[in-house]
Amino acid sequence: HISGEMLHSIHEVVSDVAQMLSLGTTDLIQITGERIGKDDLYYLDSSALRGEFGWKDTISLHDGLKKVKDWYFESADQLQNSTDQYVHRE
Repeated sequence: HISGEMLHSIHEVVSDVAQMLSLGTTDLIQITGERIGKDDLYYLDSSALRGEFGWKDTISLHDGLKKVKDWYFESADQLQNSTDQYVHRE
């Protein structure tokens, strides 16, 4: 996983995706007692990648999410007709 320089809360990311899909966040977000405060922010440190290889993000998270959304809707028929199966490997 590679992070940009901006920090984003999970709530912010879900809200951004919901807005792109014209969905209300109340339908998507459920805050439960066992996770309060644990899902506010996950920080991925890409400083080594930036320092050693000069990598930098070239688009914002919002623009990247929009590109993924647009790609998905443009490719939905092909994806739904695909016979490929996702297999999670540890």
